[in-house]
Amino acid sequence: MNLSIPDSVLAIQGCRQWIPLLTQQLRLRHLQQVSVYNVSSRSSGSFYYTLHLTTMCAPFYTSEKSNSCNPKWKELDAESFTTPSVSAFVIRIWEVRQNETDLVVLTWIINLSGLVYLGGKLSEVQPDSFNENSVIFYLRGGYFTSYVSLRTDLPRPLQFIDNVNVLSDESETKVFRVTTTKSCKSEIKCSYTVSKLQKLHLLQLNIKNQSLDVQSLRDKIISKCGLCNSDEVKKRNFTKPPIQRQGSQLLTMTTLNKMLQWQEKPSVEQRRQVTNLTKQIEVAKFKTKLLAHEKDKKAAHIRQLVTNYTAAVDESDDRGHHLMENYRILSRDSEKLKDWYTKLIQLKELQLHTNAQLQHRRQQLMSQLLFMYPINQLSPQKQLIGGIYLPNSDMLHDCSEDGLAVALGYVSHILLMCSSFLQVPLRYNVTYFGSRSYITDHINAALSDRDRE
Repeated sequence: MNLSIPDSVLAIQGCRQWIPLLTQQLRLRHLQQVSVYNVSSRSSGSFYYTLHLTTMCAPFYTSEKSNSCNPKWKELDAESFTTPSVSAFVIRIWEVRQNETDLVVLTWIINLSGLVYLGGKLSEVQPDSFNENSVIFYLRGGYFTSYVSLRTDLPRPLQFIDNVNVLSDESETKVFRVTTTKSCKSEIKCSYTVSKLQKLHLLQLNIKNQSLDVQSLRDKIISKCGLCNSDEVKKRNFTKPPIQRQGSQLLTMTTLNKMLQWQEKPSVEQRRQVTNLTKQIEVAKFKTKLLAHEKDKKAAHIRQLVTNYTAAVDESDDRGHHLMENYRILSRDSEKLKDWYTKLIQLKELQLHTNAQLQHRRQQLMSQLLFMYPINQLSPQKQLIGGIYLPNSDMLHDCSEDGLAVALGYVSHILLMCSSFLQVPLRYNVTYFGSRSYITDHINAALSDRDRE
């Protein structure tokens, strides 16, 4: 997908090509515009970006929202930046979600000295030349981005490949800067021409002549206002050489020394003024020394604060990295906990299903056991088991010993089977031998070993 560019934009892109000199520095104040190509997003929402000094601090700039898949925001105002001289910062691209927290699409830690130059023509910087989530910076001199954003799988070379300041070999890729450059003679210009020097010389002469006129006018005012004694004024006017205006000639050191050699004898009033001025100068010097001493103290205090601030920033970065690592560990543990919880639910469902099957099987076995040993009730106090009469314990006189032994053997077998099916232990140990089955009492300590069976 290529962006359409009007001819008016192409016509004004006649700027000179940026040269990657080693001494040429790029700062945040040089950043003019930010755009992103090939944003990877699940929905067609709007995007905006924020600028940070570090990964853990609050943003110092937030852009407006853009609804394009290749968003290009408005130009920046460098005067609004609090730290325009930094060369490294963090940029985050956000996607706006409806009724949800905004999602971070990408996070880049930018060092402007490590960006590659793409050229100054917008027509060559097209989205199909870059990978997904590629950030393009328009700085002073042209467009810049990271070299990892450039596509290398295109059938033909990039249009701006000649401008990219990258050296690649089999092992690594480096961003280079040059120490020298060549320019045409037509581009080299002198800082001052002869005409400019002449204008500067004439300006100096005019300033000197105006100062002489001012001095002459001041002397006339003093002589007419009577501020000094008339004898002193006459004597000063008589002894002072006439003022000569300088012509359009070169001012040399000899001429300036002659102008400054003449000195007049100070009067009483002038001496008093000189004394007052001397006192004021001494007081000013004393205050200057005090202020210089106080300045040194404040400077030392500021250096200590800067040291503390640097230590605090380093400690904050370490804590930030530690917190980020703990956050990653917590995220992994949360995912594991979710998996374990899912497996627990599956195991519970499997247990319920197994318990239901076990209960059903127990019912089947119990019904089969009842089928093997059917119990019939002839009267309220007379029951048959397997067709054999089983009397109560207080009515043993109406049954034979063999029938009683067989019925009790059936009962012992039923008890053992029920205990096995239901997994319920018996209080007294039952040993099954058909009609010769017996029960052993291991609980009553008063019985002897012979009487326990």
